[in-house]
Amino acid sequence: MLDKIRGVRFSIRYKLVVLFLLVTLIPLGVATVLARNNAESALLETGRTNQEARAQNTTRVIDEYLTAHLSDVTVTAGLTDLRELAQRPTEAARIERARSLLTSMQKKDSAYESFSVLTPDGTVLASSLREEEGSNAAGRPAFQAAMFGRATISDAIMSAATKRPALELIAPVRVDNGGIVGVVRAQMNFSGIVKRITDDSRIFGRGSSAMLVDEYGIRLAMSDAAQNFSKAEGGLQFTSFKDVSAEAQRTLIDDRNFSAAAAADLTAEPQAQIAAAIADAKQGSSEVVASGRTDEMSFATMAAKPWSYIVTTPRSVFTTSADATARQLTSVGLITAAIAAIVAFGFSLSMTRPIVKLAKTADAVSMGDTDAVVDVHSNDEIGDLASSFGRMVASIRFYMSSFHENDEDSTRTAA
Repeated sequence: MLDKIRGVRFSIRYKLVVLFLLVTLIPLGVATVLARNNAESALLETGRTNQEARAQNTTRVIDEYLTAHLSDVTVTAGLTDLRELAQRPTEAARIERARSLLTSMQKKDSAYESFSVLTPDGTVLASSLREEEGSNAAGRPAFQAAMFGRATISDAIMSAATKRPALELIAPVRVDNGGIVGVVRAQMNFSGIVKRITDDSRIFGRGSSAMLVDEYGIRLAMSDAAQNFSKAEGGLQFTSFKDVSAEAQRTLIDDRNFSAAAAADLTAEPQAQIAAAIADAKQGSSEVVASGRTDEMSFATMAAKPWSYIVTTPRSVFTTSADATARQLTSVGLITAAIAAIVAFGFSLSMTRPIVKLAKTADAVSMGDTDAVVDVHSNDEIGDLASSFGRMVASIRFYMSSFHENDEDSTRTAA
């Protein structure tokens, strides 16, 4: 193979063109790669910083959203009509006034599903949703916390009325001496949280997603509206991205009104990398690889609840500008290569044409044509070579002429 290559004749013209292209394209190619890598690194760092800051801000917004609604419930628990009802729970007129008041509170925000007053034994005495009256919530941890005097936001539960995920916000009803005579409970869906998460994920660009998960890794709300349904309905809400122990599943069934069937689905759609990333930190960023795609992930933990807000964005979203820069540099490189090829070809012609003429003149002289003329006019080394070659041809012509004259003289002398 090497022998064949060695036997191939490569024109100086093409060697010069290749040399020009190499000298032009290699530095440009190296510069393009370095520029893209540097730009990508800078963009990724900026993107991660912005994403992490945004995740922390959204976590704070969700915290404030829940805290504000808990304040609504606390203020409602201090209203006179509800305090009097809790003290005299059998008076029909007071119950009717309480229902009217609770209904007006429910209408204050579309996220509220119901407002109700519960007796110390957990029985719903009056509610904006009549179907709740008579039910009992004594076993719920949030109710028990309120009876100990602490306004509380419950863990996510399955609403008995709507069969959809909900929260309970509960505050104690106190009388003048500080005694607790009942609680006010607001049941609230996740629509407000979903809206905030959805709006947030759109900021990061196409392909971004966000979700709110509890301490068990259960998905409470997601930015993709189609996923805010149960697994049976084609969604991911109330599924977990990490393994849920048998003890935790019993807690979910007993304390959160989960059905055994719902609890059995909690191991669906695991995401081990996300679970590992948020296991030992309250906030941060990480790289997640799934389905052949690399995402940048940021997360933060709420203050009001031990829940984590997680947002993921395809790395390509952050590096789009670097890719565009690389494409522009590549285009410039191709244009430069074309110009370099044209310039190199023209330059090579200016060098090789005189050499070709000299070669043809040399061939003619070698065939005995001492009258051959060196037609090369160049004010450079090649011109000097042509001049020297012309003098050499003239010398050969003179020598040949002298040789013929001597030969003729010898012939005449011999005759």
